[in-house]
Amino acid sequence: MTNYCKHQANPSTQCSVHASVHMAATGISFLCLLHCLALPVLAVALPVAGALGEAEWVHQSLVLLALPFSIYTIVRVSEHKIDWLFGAFFVTGFTLLILSAFVEPFHDYEKLMTTLGAMTVACGHLWRLFSQS
Repeated sequence: MTNYCKHQANPSTQCSVHASVHMAATGISFLCLLHCLALPVLAVALPVAGALGEAEWVHQSLVLLALPFSIYTIVRVSEHKIDWLFGAFFVTGFTLLILSAFVEPFHDYEKLMTTLGAMTVACGHLWRLFSQS
């Protein structure tokens, strides 16, 4: 990943920070997927997992945790080059995540919207990370 930040004064330090942020954001997106897809399966074996799988605050917390990482990557990483595709991934993914977590009429579609939103955000971060290397 040495070419990722070659335009910066200290490429190796900036590169590792940007890569770490992208990977952290991707990991949080996969936590959203795990919350939606794996916890219902675990609920059969462990009733506590079932309670976490249905808790709205878990979903809302994961969305609020992921949002700053993605905003940081848009503001800091993209300051030298506007990346419209990453922005489209971000807006689409977080629109789905926020609607499913915080807007009651979308509750019936929460799992589908969260799965699609988290995958979209994760794909955007991975695309941005690897397209710059």
